[in-house]
This record gives sequence, C-alpha cells and structure tokens, in this order.
Amino acid sequence: MFDLVLRGGLVYDGLGSPPQEVDVAVSGDRIVAVGEHLGPARRSLDLSGCSVTPGFIDVHSHSDITMDKPGCHPFKVIQGVTTEVVGNCGLSAAPVSVRTVDALSSSRRLEPLTYGEHLDRLASSPLVNNLVPLVGHNTLRLAVNGGSADIDAHSLEQMVRLAHECFEAGAVGLTTGLVYMPGSFATLDEVVSLIEVAGQYGGVYATHMRSEGIGLEDAVEEALTIAGRSGTRLQISHCKAAGASSHGKSDWLRARLRAARADGVDVYGDVYPYARSSSRLAALLPDDLLEGGDAKMLARLTDPAVRAELSAAPWGPELPAANILVATHSDPAIAGQTLQAIAGERHPAVALADAVVADPSATVVLALMSQDDVDNFVVDPLLMVGSDGGGPDEFGHPRTWGTFPFFLGSVVRDRGLVEPAEAIRRMTSFPARHFGLSGRGRVSTGAIADLCVVDLDTVGHPGTYEAPDLAPTGIRQVLVNGVLVVDEGEPTGAHGGRVLRMRS
Repeated sequence: MFDLVLRGGLVYDGLGSPPQEVDVAVSGDRIVAVGEHLGPARRSLDLSGCSVTPGFIDVHSHSDITMDKPGCHPFKVIQGVTTEVVGNCGLSAAPVSVRTVDALSSSRRLEPLTYGEHLDRLASSPLVNNLVPLVGHNTLRLAVNGGSADIDAHSLEQMVRLAHECFEAGAVGLTTGLVYMPGSFATLDEVVSLIEVAGQYGGVYATHMRSEGIGLEDAVEEALTIAGRSGTRLQISHCKAAGASSHGKSDWLRARLRAARADGVDVYGDVYPYARSSSRLAALLPDDLLEGGDAKMLARLTDPAVRAELSAAPWGPELPAANILVATHSDPAIAGQTLQAIAGERHPAVALADAVVADPSATVVLALMSQDDVDNFVVDPLLMVGSDGGGPDEFGHPRTWGTFPFFLGSVVRDRGLVEPAEAIRRMTSFPARHFGLSGRGRVSTGAIADLCVVDLDTVGHPGTYEAPDLAPTGIRQVLVNGVLVVDEGEPTGAHGGRVLRMRS
C-alpha cells in the first residue's frame, strides 16, 4: 500500500529525457515506484492532462535575508519551487556579530548569531520548502570588520576562521557580492583566501561579479581566476549584460564560459527570464558614500558638501533616471515612481540621496538589459534558472512571485525558445548535481519525493513590474519530501521542508 500515487500524468524525469505517461508512487519521503498501473494507495490523484516533474530548484534566492522571515513561505512552493539556494550575492543571514549590528542597524533588525545557531533555528522552524545554505563574503566581512573598506591581516585571519566554522556547521558554499559594500572593497587575494576554504569542504563558489556592465569582461576573468586558484566549482549568478554600452555581450559571455570549461574550470551560471533587475536603492550610490555602514552613509548624505558634489556630478547615461523605478519605499508618494519623476527639477543624484535617507531599505527595479541578451541567456544549456527574489515584502519585482511558471509559460510554451524537457532539466537535475543535492532533481525510484504537478497548457505568471505580487497559474500539486504542501494550486498548510546542510 503506497502513501500516494500520481496517476496518468506525463512524467518528465528531470534528466532531459522525453516524457512518459506513467504513474509515480510515493511512500514516506521517497519515490518508491515509477511505472504503469501502480497501486493500491492511501490516496490517488488523477493527473490526466498534466505533467509530473521534479520539484524546481531556485539556485539563486534571497529568502533568508530577513531574519524573522527566513524564506519558507508558500509564495515559493505555489511556483513549484521545492528547494531554494539561499545566502547569495555575498549576503547571508548569518553569522552576525556586534560589528554587523552597528554597521546595518538602520536598515535591518539584527541580533548576534553564529552560522550554526542560524541553521539550527531554521531546522527547528516549520519549513515549507527545502533550504540550501550558502555563507556570504559580505556577511563575514561585516562580522569581523564592520563596514570599513580597509582590512588588516588579523581581520582576514578571523574571516577565514569564521568561514571554516560556517562550513563545519553545514554551509554548502560561499558567495560574493563584489558590487556591494563592503565586498566591493575586497582584493582578489582576500576573496581567494576565503573561497579556498569552500574548496577544502567541496563547496561551490557563487558570485555576483564585480561588474555586469562596462567592466563585465574583467569581472568574468576575475571570477574564473578565483575558481581556478581555489579549485572550487563556480556559479556565475544572474548572467546579464547590463547597461546600454554592454548590450550584445551575451554572445561573448556564453563563449567565455565554454572556453573556461574546456580549460578545466567547472563553471556554470544562472539567469532569470526578465529584462529588468532589482536591488537596494542605496546600491546606486558611489562606494565611498556607503563605506563604514549605514549610520555613516546617512550622515554623509545629509552633509551639504556631499550634496553639492552630487549635484555637480554628471548623471551617467548607462542608467537613465527614467529607467529606475522605486519598487518599495516607506513613503507611498515615492513607491511606484521613477527616479526621474521623483526628482522633478532636482539633480537625480540628490533625489536618490533624499530617497535613501528617508528609507535606507528601499528597493528599485532597473531597466538595464536588452531582451535579445536575455533571450540569448535563457536558451543556454549551461545556465540554470534562478529567481534572484527575496521575501514577498522585500523586492517589488515579478521574479519573486513567478519566475518558474513564467519561464515555463512565456519562454517555453508561448515563445518556444526551449524544449520542455530541457527547460525542466535546467530547473531540477542540473542544479541538484552542481550544488551536490544527492537524490533530488529527478523522478526515479529511490529519489526523494520533491515533485511538482504542472499543467503546461496554462502555467504562467500574470504579474507585471507595476503589479508583481500575483499568484501563478498552472501549478496543481507540489510535494516536498513526500509531504503535499500545495493541492489544486493552494497551500495545504503542511510543512515538509528541511535545511539541506553539507553532507546532510
């Protein structure tokens, strides 16, 4: 007697094979049989007209950034996402020290916390989906050095020791956000010394590179150098060619990944299927204004001399003020407006400074990429799918609520850019293998029962940049470790998720 049998669906194994019309039987947290006419079962679901796939793996998520909402929300599982890789862009929720609290107290509610305590807290929480924990370089740097730009040998030794503690606690990899403070101050040698720790534990290195626009080529070479010197698997996060002068560089980046693989670097990447990005509003400010943490940043932004410098500097053509949409802000008169509209007669940089002072946690949606480059990336078999989304109250971008249904609906079905079996492989077995998630990402006997039932004829996401927080369509059922967490498109209230620590 099986616990559950999914009957009559078109089964995609996640490995890229053609689909087959077979049944899938689940008992406990495992798939125990795949074949025709399975049964009996305590519960059976008739899935005629639907497809059964492995649960989707979001390889680039920020759901862990907010400590009181660590990323286990139904808004991800109703997209079919059974596993999230968190701690990306150099920003993990732990470890947190007193120096971290001092640097970020104005924008995030924090308390001192070790990485092991953080993972133990998550593991004891009622998780809806699985979380794969990565540790962030920026987070390590803040913990030992605050927001300062310079770092001495002693502080670097502390960072390396802290990185070891994180991997001993179960971190699966280490990430950088070299475009963000304080990671932007780091030298190549500093980063290598930390990524070498990841390599010692068999961890992955995921990077938001130092540049995704004008400096794209140099940033890619830096990432490849770090991976080569440290011997780690490399994940280039949210591949893009950002800014008008970089449009068309997707061909170069794709070719460079292939050349690096031919040279022995185990490098892949990920992409989200949207032509607009999202970030913190403060990230648009120059690094010298951010150095030292939030309190110092806010003091500088209200200094008349600094404001005079901002108003005298030319506004760069790479990102016109009309292409910057303030997505979330504590002032409802600012939220939903472009920086150009907010500025009025003021210089855009001054308006930006005022908006950050009013809400240091505000976020923006940026029209940076060309659709041709995005399309070029989404068809690449070396690139996985990642949302780059955070919690539902953090980033006002449709990728948070609908990346995976949008990919299957718009990119795969409507535009025919990727075949369904290949698209599903890139969201399941491919990331499971690269991130070392044993037993996941496939539909086969003995695999863990992370499963998604999807209607490929109706799957999609109606969210827009103006109204992003809409529910997806076409995701019928979702199982996480054999637990039915979504039924007929609605969360069941059950919790099947786990923290997937290194070697767990």
